[in-house]
Amino acid sequence: MAASGAHEWTRTDWKVGVEMDILEDSLAYASVATGYWPSAVNIWASTNALDLEGNVVTNPGVFTESEEVLAYEMGAKTSFFNKRLTVNVDAYFYDYTNRQYTEVWNGVPQDQLCPTGVAPTVDPRFPTMGVCFTERNLGKVETYGGELSSKWLPTDNDNIDFSLSHLSATVAESQEVIVDVMGGTMDVNGQTMPDSPEWQVNVGYEHRFDFEPGSLFLRADGRYTSESYYEGFAYLGSRMVNDTTYGTGFSYSSRDIYTCKAHTVYDFTATYLMGDGAYRISAYVKNITEEYWKLYTGENTVSISAPRTYGVTFTVRF
Repeated sequence: MAASGAHEWTRTDWKVGVEMDILEDSLAYASVATGYWPSAVNIWASTNALDLEGNVVTNPGVFTESEEVLAYEMGAKTSFFNKRLTVNVDAYFYDYTNRQYTEVWNGVPQDQLCPTGVAPTVDPRFPTMGVCFTERNLGKVETYGGELSSKWLPTDNDNIDFSLSHLSATVAESQEVIVDVMGGTMDVNGQTMPDSPEWQVNVGYEHRFDFEPGSLFLRADGRYTSESYYEGFAYLGSRMVNDTTYGTGFSYSSRDIYTCKAHTVYDFTATYLMGDGAYRISAYVKNITEEYWKLYTGENTVSISAPRTYGVTFTVRF
């Protein structure tokens, strides 16, 4: 029986902040605020579940606990040289309680119910085994980081922008979670949260050529993202998969399967504006070096980034 029922959440949050001018074109700010995310619904859960004696009972896991956060933030926004150079900095610390995440169980026998009270999803590679998913809470998670962003206009026709961000998101107390085949558990205290790349860097350069009857803009961008993980804490499992699908053997660990590698992407765009910009034609190439990385990975499916793509667009403004 699929999960059903209704639930209502009510919450009042607050924010206290201060902002002050430190120079003619610069300001500093700081704030403390609370935040809230209502309970997640376990779409994989059933309304009823079986206890250890095989009795049908109401499933207590249909809804997760609500997620709460106490957020501290401070930074500055500055500009120099008649606003030709802007530099912004921001630092934050988020203290989460009951942080929500997706937990995955691999290799569950098809004749065994998932902890959510439903049958496991079939794994086509192993007909007798399946996969279980559920939404859960972590008691305490701490996230801190910062961002530096800048924009520089060295000439009237040149624009250089840059940003650098750092993120640390870790579990901040002892908690056993399922990470491995057949329900193997691990204390994830100090482990990295999923979908939390430590570093991201963006660099862009644009030059404008002016000539009648319009202007040509040439722009190049580069983006770097460091390694991150998917599907809860499945990357910590000790599982090894031997794949002989195509006649050659490859071995993959859980960390291999659930890791998005670090990647760098380059894009280029050429845009021509005619007159006052009423007519625009753009040619672009995205992912020039054809870098591939995982956007999502599950037990049975993997979604990867788009290959090198290119095209032309024509826009008319009325």
